[in-house]
Amino acid sequence: PKTSLSVFKDKKTGKAYVFRETKEGIELSFQSTSENAVIMYKDYLDLKFFSEDALSFRQRKLIKTHNPDMDNPFLVIYYFKQ
Repeated sequence: PKTSLSVFKDKKTGKAYVFRETKEGIELSFQSTSENAVIMYKDYLDLKFFSEDALSFRQRKLIKTHNPDMDNPFLVIYYFKQ
């Protein structure tokens, strides 16, 4: 069951956006945010962590060959549209 909610507020308009996942099915469980990005860290592969449609061929290849016992964890940064 999905329990966490993401809440973002547009400082210019004051409008709040509340959602459980993005339209791509990604649950934003993030470690840090900035003015224009969300930084997510996972030490294992989770299909809800990223959308393969948004990745390049090279990025998809890295994920498929990732060895969690030997390789560094993934750091994913989502930039907000301006």
